[in-house]
This record gives sequence, C-alpha cells and structure tokens, in this order.
Amino acid sequence: MIMVPILLVSDDEKKVASFIHEFVKKHKIAKPYIFEIEPKNKEITIDQIREIKKSIIFDFSDPQLFILYRFDTASYPAQNAFLKTLEEHNVNVHFILVTEQYRHLASTVLSRSKLVLLTKKKSFRENLELSKELQAFLDDKNLQLLANRYFQVKQRVSPLEIFDEIGAFFRKRLPTDYHAANILKEILQLRFVVENNYVNPQFAIDHLLIFIQKTYEKSTR
Repeated sequence: MIMVPILLVSDDEKKVASFIHEFVKKHKIAKPYIFEIEPKNKEITIDQIREIKKSIIFDFSDPQLFILYRFDTASYPAQNAFLKTLEEHNVNVHFILVTEQYRHLASTVLSRSKLVLLTKKKSFRENLELSKELQAFLDDKNLQLLANRYFQVKQRVSPLEIFDEIGAFFRKRLPTDYHAANILKEILQLRFVVENNYVNPQFAIDHLLIFIQKTYEKSTR
C-alpha cells in the first residue's frame, strides 16, 4: 500500500524535528535513506523535483524518506511536476512536505496529502465579529453568509480555526438552544474529515453553514 504524503504544517522547529524523529523510528528508516531538501535560491525548484523523481525510479527494499522543507516556496510548475510522484511511487518511499502555512500550495497537492497541523498553541479568543455574523445568520437565515470573509478558508492560516470559532459560538448556546448539540456534533465530524484531508475545506465550511441554516429553518416551520 502506497503511503500518502504528509503535509506537515508547523511554525515550531522542535515539533517538526520531533515528528520526523518519531516517523523515522516508526517506519524503521535508516539514516543513509533520509534525504532532506532545502529551497535553492529561496524556492524549491523544478530541478530539485526532477532529481527526486530520478532517484526513486529504482525499486529499493529499504524504506526511504524525502523531507522537503518550506515546500510552500515551490513554484506551481514545480508542484505540478511533483503530482504523479506523490500519487504513484514505490511503497517504501515516504514524503514529508514541511511548511509554516499552505495558502500557496496547489489544491492538487493538498488533495494528495495528509494534513498534519503542529502549529504553536495560541490562547483562544472568541471571534466577536464572527459570532455577530452567525447570530445575524440565525435571525434571518440569509445564505449570503457563505460569501462572508470570516468563513473563507483562503483568509485563514488553517481552516480548522473556522470550525473552532463556530464551535465556541454554539457551545455558549448549549444551555438554552436544543439545536446546539447537533450542530456541535456536525462540526466535530466535518473537522475530522478536513483534518484528515478527506474533503475540500471550503466545501466542508459551506456544508456546515447550510446545515445550520436548514436546522433552524425547520424549527420555525
């Protein structure tokens, strides 16, 4: 079974090093077969991608690991040149794509990778503007909220932030709103599929908002 490439998102070098150490240990990868690729002239180049493709043509019995640091610096041509390799490679070949954020990554790369978030934990603060928009949404059931910038994945470092902020809004409603528990259950399910890269994040957010709209619409009939 081919291992799905890992897209490791983190701004913490120690967490990245720890994750890689545990990965190497788990898959029993010997040091000579660990290849670390850093950007050349501030970017991962298409030539570097081609070199990787050449090196994995042969069928080796020993597991190999390719770690590409700051992968978000790769140009779209370089990312596109990497797609087939990410999708079709020897079962003993592993890829870890490291980046601090993934806004500049092609959706085709995201769809072929498992997302692992190791960002530094920040103290959570309620997004008051988002809560205000959600309350207005519940009041008038207006699906124009789908276009609101607070619910657009491209505006965030991580789409999971949106699920967490919507979840915080509905947790506060639990004592007085009998719909809140079902909404929270839906949030957890969608958060899981997004975190494991089973669905497009923006599609999941839009689905959640429509689910919320339909839930409250039924209760007013």
